[in-house]
Amino acid sequence: MHITKPIFGRRNKQHIVLCMLIGAMTFAGSTALAADFDLCGCANHPDSLGAFDSKDPATWPPGTEIPKNENWRMYIPLPPDGVLVFDSFKAERWRDRNSEIWFKPNAANTPVTLLVAGDFTLGRNVRLRLDGRDGTDGTHKVNGRGGLGGPGGFRGGDGAYQDVNGKGDGGEGLGPAGGTPGTESAFDKGAAGRFSGRQELLPLIGGSGGGGGASKASGKCSASGGGGGGGAILIAANGTLRIDRNGGINADGGHPGTHVSDGKCATQGGPGSGGAIRLVAQNVTGGGHLVARGNRDRSGGHHGVIRIESINEETMDPDRITPPAIRTNVIGPLVNPISSTVAITAVAGQVVPEVLRGWKAGMDVIVPAPGVVKLQLATTGVPAGTTIEVALKPKVGGPAIRDRTVLNASNCNPKGECTAFISFELPKGAYFAEATATFQTP
Repeated sequence: MHITKPIFGRRNKQHIVLCMLIGAMTFAGSTALAADFDLCGCANHPDSLGAFDSKDPATWPPGTEIPKNENWRMYIPLPPDGVLVFDSFKAERWRDRNSEIWFKPNAANTPVTLLVAGDFTLGRNVRLRLDGRDGTDGTHKVNGRGGLGGPGGFRGGDGAYQDVNGKGDGGEGLGPAGGTPGTESAFDKGAAGRFSGRQELLPLIGGSGGGGGASKASGKCSASGGGGGGGAILIAANGTLRIDRNGGINADGGHPGTHVSDGKCATQGGPGSGGAIRLVAQNVTGGGHLVARGNRDRSGGHHGVIRIESINEETMDPDRITPPAIRTNVIGPLVNPISSTVAITAVAGQVVPEVLRGWKAGMDVIVPAPGVVKLQLATTGVPAGTTIEVALKPKVGGPAIRDRTVLNASNCNPKGECTAFISFELPKGAYFAEATATFQTP
C-alpha cells in the first residue's frame, strides 16, 4: 500500500484561508515584516550556504552537479525540509546556450524554499524548473506510468492494460484534486489534475496529477499514464528579486503519455495541474517568465497559482506570466500560522514507516490478504469533532474508495493529539492512501 498524507485547515472569514500539506517546509526566523526589512528571516542566518554563483562551483550547495550528458542542467539537492538559505543568489548561464536549474527531491518530496538575505538574480536564458514529469506511453510491452510530481507536487495515475495488469480502468491521479481515471465502460481519457491550494499559498503545495488512461480490451490495448503535478517554490529575498529576459521559473504540470497503442482500444491519461510560485521581496523586477501551467503549453490542463509580494517596485511583464499573477505590496507570513498534522500511522496493525515512498510509487505497507483493512489515524492541532476524509486510490482499476470518520474528544489528550480509526473492504491490489481534514479555527 502506498501512503500520501495531505491535510487542510481553514480559518474563519476574518482570516486568511489556509491549507497544509504534511511534510511541508518549516524553517526558523521571523514570519512577519520586521523593522529592518528582514523579510526572509534569514539575515546572518547560521545555516546560510553563502553567496551562490552558478558559474563558481565553490559556491554550490553540497551534492550539486551538472551531468556531462546534460551540461546545460544543474541539479541542486534539497535538504529534508526543502529549505535553502543564501546570502545572495546569482544564476547566470554557464554554457553558450539556455541553462536550467532543477532540484533533486528529498525523501518527502517537499516544496522548495529559497531564503536570500540579499539580492536574488536569474540572468538571461536561465530557468528554475519545478515541472511535473510527463506520464509514459503505453506500449505493447507495458502500461503507461504516471509522471512524478515536481517538488511538492503529486504523481499522475497509471494507465490500464488488460493483458498486463488485468484492468480496464486506469488509476486516479494523486493529490487532493487528482484527475479521475479513464474507464473501460465510457472509453474516456484520464481527467486533468487540478490545483487545490489557496490563493495565499500558505503553505506551499504543488499541483495534483492527471488520471491514467483506460484499456478497452485485450490485445495490445495499453493506456498511457497521467502527467505529474507541477511543483511549488517560495523565494523570499531581503533585497531585489530580478528575473531577466528569457529567464524564468517553470512549475508546469506534465503531459500525459502521447502514444497509446493504435488509439482504437486504449486512451490517454490526463495532464498534471500547474503548481505554485510565490515571490517575496522588497523589489520584484525584470522581463522574465513565470509559468505554472497545466499540461505546460497545451490545452486541456488546469493552471496553478502565481503570487508576487513586493514592498516597493514590481515591474514583471504580465504578458510573460501564466496564469496571471496575484500582486500585492502586503507581505504575508512565510509559513502557515496553524500548526496541524494528520497522519496514517498504521495499516492492518502494521506501523507505517516514517519515510514514505508512495509519492513515487514505492510500496510502503504490504497487507497479508484482501478484505477488511483497518487504518489508524493520528492528528495534532486538529479540533475534536473534525471530519477526516480518507481516500484509497487503486494503482489501476478505477476511482478511489472514500469514507469519513470523526475525531472523537474521548480519543484526544490535553495536548490536542487525537487518534481515530477507519476500515475499508479492499479487493486484491495496490492502493495509494490519502487523508484530509478540513476545519475552522475560532
